[in-house]
Amino acid sequence: MEIYLIRHGKTKGNLEKRYVGRTDEALLEESCRQLKRIGGMLRDVQLVYTSRMKRCRQTAQILFPKQNILIWNGLEETDFGDFEYRTYHELKDLQAYRSWIDSIGLGDIPHGESGSDFRVRCQNSFLECLRDAAERKLSRIGIVAHGGTIMSVMEKFSAQQKDFYFWQAANGGGYLAVWDENVKDVRLQVKMKLE
Repeated sequence: MEIYLIRHGKTKGNLEKRYVGRTDEALLEESCRQLKRIGGMLRDVQLVYTSRMKRCRQTAQILFPKQNILIWNGLEETDFGDFEYRTYHELKDLQAYRSWIDSIGLGDIPHGESGSDFRVRCQNSFLECLRDAAERKLSRIGIVAHGGTIMSVMEKFSAQQKDFYFWQAANGGGYLAVWDENVKDVRLQVKMKLE
């Protein structure tokens, strides 16, 4: 099965380098135009799974205008809690933020989600997408989600075994990967980085 793992287009919060998790903001107009140009280069998929957030739904509709889009729970970005929609400069003097940074993003976020819980949630949701696609006998799917979601999935399931931060994807970018359904463990072979 071929899988397009694509990060949503750019939002105002992304432009301002904010932690955007549960803030449900729309794409920038410029990003919509860029995505329309990219969309023509993607091979048709049979079904697109997407985070419920507006930025992901808009991206999916632009990139895959003729495909069915299925909102899938668990693909959302980290719940940044007290860090939500704030920048590094706004947070850098807070002890809780420094502790979270020192944990390489795996620690707890006040009133939010720990990095380790986030990663497990994304990985489990991705597996559920694969199971659903396999049951439907699909050979090519799209998953439009968030940067952290894609990083979590690739860290766990890529055959390349690189760390979380290696898998950063630009807005509108991501990966085309292949999953061999006949292999017991899920291992993704990256065919191409989408930029």
